[in-house]
Amino acid sequence: MILMAFLIAASSAFFVYTFYNSLYYKYNLLIPGMAVSEAESVLGPGRRMGRERVPWTRLGPVVDGEKFYSWKDEDAGEEIWIGAVDGTIHGKWYWSRSF
Repeated sequence: MILMAFLIAASSAFFVYTFYNSLYYKYNLLIPGMAVSEAESVLGPGRRMGRERVPWTRLGPVVDGEKFYSWKDEDAGEEIWIGAVDGTIHGKWYWSRSF
């Protein structure tokens, strides 16, 4: 009985840890109008990218702006892109290969 309780607690703690450390959770904390510096305090330093590197869909680029930043977690297959105008988030986009 004690072992079962321990296993349930351990698996719950693992789920909570992995969920709150995922890019998807952090993506939902980003709000258009938020400063890029605030986004970097949530996600860590972003990689500054040129407009030509922004992913596209059939409708056009996934984010619009003057400057573009990306964050990737290769192991989880997650990616976040933001477009910024005047140092604030103008658009955001999340992609996951397993979602």
